[in-house]
Amino acid sequence: MVAEVLGRIVTLIYACSMVVFIILGESFSKSKTKKYKNDERWKLVKTKANTIVLTYYSAISFGVTVLYTINIFIPKRYLPTLSFENFVTVALYVALLRYAVEYLALRHFDRVI
Repeated sequence: MVAEVLGRIVTLIYACSMVVFIILGESFSKSKTKKYKNDERWKLVKTKANTIVLTYYSAISFGVTVLYTINIFIPKRYLPTLSFENFVTVALYVALLRYAVEYLALRHFDRVI
């Protein structure tokens, strides 16, 4: 009972924080595009941030490949079971984390470049 309620609270907090990152990322990108008039520097910042996002997706793909390979070669009795619903939930969390990565990368490269 308590674990279910706690799980729902964590899910709600995570979902709200991802919505905040989506809104922050879009508003930051739009304001900087207007401010810099989409100049070469801003295009470079966006390109660098997109490179970070692609690296994030590559790391996630590599991790899933490693876990799948481990799942093939290790007997099932030694591995914890994961329901389809939990798998989809974790996959959604990982996919939505992209917006936080992109926003933080944009902020970082806007400051550095």
